[in-house]
Amino acid sequence: MKLKFLCVAALSAILVFSNAQESKAMKLYNQSYIKYSASKEYKVKVGWKKVGNSWYYIDKNGKYKTGWLKDNNKWYYLSKQDYKMLSNRVETIDGSNYYFNSDGSMSTHKGWKKVVYNYGFGTYTTWIYLNGNGTCKIGWFLEDGKWYYFDEMIDSGRKDIFMQTGMIEIDKKLYYFNSDGSMSTKKGWVKYVDKYESEYNTWYYLNGDGTCKTGWVLDQGKWYYWNSYGDFYMDYTYKIDGKYYTFDSNGVCMNPY
Repeated sequence: MKLKFLCVAALSAILVFSNAQESKAMKLYNQSYIKYSASKEYKVKVGWKKVGNSWYYIDKNGKYKTGWLKDNNKWYYLSKQDYKMLSNRVETIDGSNYYFNSDGSMSTHKGWKKVVYNYGFGTYTTWIYLNGNGTCKIGWFLEDGKWYYFDEMIDSGRKDIFMQTGMIEIDKKLYYFNSDGSMSTKKGWVKYVDKYESEYNTWYYLNGDGTCKTGWVLDQGKWYYWNSYGDFYMDYTYKIDGKYYTFDSNGVCMNPY
């Protein structure tokens, strides 16, 4: 009985020692794929590794690569926050906006590029303009006598650049852009049709220089009104400068005087 107890105690001591040695010998860091044993070190597999839907790059030290990476004459960028390869998105790096293709490579295309952004509510299709060195235009852009404007949107820390259509405020002025992205030079009425939500369809009155009229507008003996945000008043009674005005379904003011 005593011998059996001693054997069990000895075996337990061996297991504890063995586990301690294994714990000490096996080192697996959060950003490393190097595994050690008491006798040898396993060789690191350098290169790309896919985890779920994301790609990572393991360097010769077994660490997750971050920052710029050149592979097969293509440039990639690995996030410094979560080590993931960037793809189908714009990233601001050292003050410049770079676009990365769906395969993660930095785009070297020069000219227009159609892109599809994925969001929680669905996808959004737009156009961007690339400079040929990976960067993309942002702000005003003139091509073939037409003006375009590229805006940016930050979503959950991610920046997306898109060609503006419809009405947008730029430097405290309201501008209107056609469905092809070109700034409208039309003077008079223009109907905006939202391609996603018909409830956002509306009317604007343009000045001929790309800007939209705001305030009261008299057209063919009828009064209309747009507030400073470009909202067209219609089918409701609104308070303007302390007085209530009623507008019909076409936006015509029923009691202008």
